[in-house]
Amino acid sequence: MNRHLLFFLTSLSLCLPIFSKPTPLVPNQVVVVYNSTLPESKALAEFYALNRLIPTSNLIGLEVPEKTTIDRLTYEKAIRQPLVKKFMENQWWELSKDQNGTSVPFKTKIRCIALIKGIPLRISREAVPKDEESSTRQFKKQNEASIDSELSLMGVSNHPIGGVIPNPCYNKEISAATNPAEFMVMVGRIDANTYDHCNR
Repeated sequence: MNRHLLFFLTSLSLCLPIFSKPTPLVPNQVVVVYNSTLPESKALAEFYALNRLIPTSNLIGLEVPEKTTIDRLTYEKAIRQPLVKKFMENQWWELSKDQNGTSVPFKTKIRCIALIKGIPLRISREAVPKDEESSTRQFKKQNEASIDSELSLMGVSNHPIGGVIPNPCYNKEISAATNPAEFMVMVGRIDANTYDHCNR
C-alpha cells in the first residue's frame, strides 16, 4: 500500500470518533415518573419501562394533583423535593456546594427523566412582592414555568425562577448520555389526549 495512502487512512480513523453520532442513552440512565394516584398513569409507566428495558427500580410514583397546572409550592413539595430525595437515596448523583453556597449535582448517573401522562404540565405565575416590584424588570415577573424545564435543573438550589435561563446545550449536538453539563437532566414526556394514544 502506498505510504501516503496508509498515512491518510490512519489519520482518518483517528478523526472518525469526532464525527460519530452522539452516544445513545442506556436504559439505566432513564428514570420514569408517574402519578401514583392514577392507576392508568402507573400502567403506562410500567408499559414504557418494559418496552425500553428500563429497570423497575427506576420507576418513581409521585402523589400529585390530577391537574395540568399547579402552584410552585405544590411543585416543590410534591414533585421536586421527592425526586431530589430519591436521587440521593439511590446514589444517582452527588451534591456539592459552589462558592455561593448553591447546591450543584455532579457524578450524575441518571441523564433523562421521562414524565408520564398524569404529571402536571406547568407551574402558575405568582405575584411579585410589592417591595420587589419596582426594582424588578418586567420579564423577571414572568415566573410561571414548564415543569419539564424546571426539573432539568432540579438539583440546583436557589437558581432564579423569574425570566429566562440560557440552555447551554441549545443547538449543540451533545449526547444526553455524555452531557458534560452534569448539573442538568434531560426531561421528556409521554403524553397525549388519552392513555390509549400514549400506548401507541
